[in-house]
Amino acid sequence: TESWDQVQGKYFDLTYRDLKLFERSNVDAADQFVEATAKTLGISEGKMANLQRAKFRMVLCESFGEVQQLTGMPVHGDFYRPLDAVISKFSPPYHEIAQFLVAYAIDSLPLYTLPFMEEGTATFLGGRWGRTAPVMLYLGGYIYRSGNCEWADLLTYDSFRSWEDNPDFTYPIAGLFCKFLFEEIGREKYFQLYRQLSGSEAEVTTFPVRMTLTG
Repeated sequence: TESWDQVQGKYFDLTYRDLKLFERSNVDAADQFVEATAKTLGISEGKMANLQRAKFRMVLCESFGEVQQLTGMPVHGDFYRPLDAVISKFSPPYHEIAQFLVAYAIDSLPLYTLPFMEEGTATFLGGRWGRTAPVMLYLGGYIYRSGNCEWADLLTYDSFRSWEDNPDFTYPIAGLFCKFLFEEIGREKYFQLYRQLSGSEAEVTTFPVRMTLTG
C-alpha cells in the first residue's frame, strides 16, 4: 500500500487506494464514534490521549478480493484484522473499531475471546456490514421473537462457528444478548466476564460457557 493515499484522523491513520472510496466525512464520523464508544466503555482521558498520539491504522479496500490480496490470507467476511491494523472494504468499519476499543479498555486482554462475546459486543456497539447498531439490534429482536435462532445455541466456540453461513442470524442475536447483559450487570462485571471468556486459542475453543453464564 506504499503508493496509496493517506489521511489522518484524530485517532487513526487511514490508507486508501482510490479517491472514489474516500470521504472526509467518514473520517470525522469515525473519530466521533471512537469518542462515543470510549465513553460507553469508560476509557480514561489518559488512555484516549495516548491513542490520539499513537493512533491505530485502517486500510480501506475496494473489494473482498483486495482485502485477501493485501493480507495473503483467506478472508471470512468483509475484513481481516491483524494486531496493528483494520483492513476492510467498509468505511468506517465501526464493528472492527469497536473490537479494538474493547480490547484497549480491558488491559492485558488475551489474544482470543469467545466469538459470541467478542462479536456480540462489537455488534451492539458498532453494528456490522455497514448496518448501524440500532438496525442490527432491531433485526436481532425480530429473529429472536421468530424463534429462528436461540442465543443459547451460539454460546460455545463450535456452536457459533457452525452458524457462520448464517451471519445475519448470529451477529444480531449475539449483539442483542450482549447489550442486555452489559446493561443488566454493568460495565465492570461485564468486563470481568469478557476477560473470563478470553484466553489462548485452545482455551477459547473448549470453554464450557453454559456453565459459566448460569453458574
